[in-house]
Amino acid sequence: MCSVFASTAGLAFDPVVRYGTVKASLSQVPKMFGSSIRKEVLVHELSVALSLLQGIEETASRDGIERVTAVHVRVGTMSGIAPDALRFSWELATAGTVAADSVLRIEDVPLAVRCERCGEDREPGAASGLVCPICGAICPTIVRGRELQLVAMEVPA
Repeated sequence: MCSVFASTAGLAFDPVVRYGTVKASLSQVPKMFGSSIRKEVLVHELSVALSLLQGIEETASRDGIERVTAVHVRVGTMSGIAPDALRFSWELATAGTVAADSVLRIEDVPLAVRCERCGEDREPGAASGLVCPICGAICPTIVRGRELQLVAMEVPA
């Protein structure tokens, strides 16, 4: 397999017009997940999946790619994206497309803040807020952990 790299700049879409059949599939969400994932969360992740798919389809069309077997994305812990909901939404969004049956590979990106006192980027502990784990200084500058980035897609050789 080879990798084709793509950027996420300027991805936008209209899910009702372009992907109207997906809307009907959302009615099955409560039955599939019970109360573990709220329908509102899945709708958000579905819009993210459709946006990623649009970029993939544009790249595939431009480069003459007929099939995508895997897609690599980076998701920050503070991006507001639920990885499990994104994986489920990916299956819905890609049905019948160039990326049908593709694997969505998600790289989790931990939160990192810039500590001005230490002069270093630090990863604060869970539930510690934006505080340097070394010196305890408040670090309002987030340097990593909010991203949602389409990194690459794999296509058959």
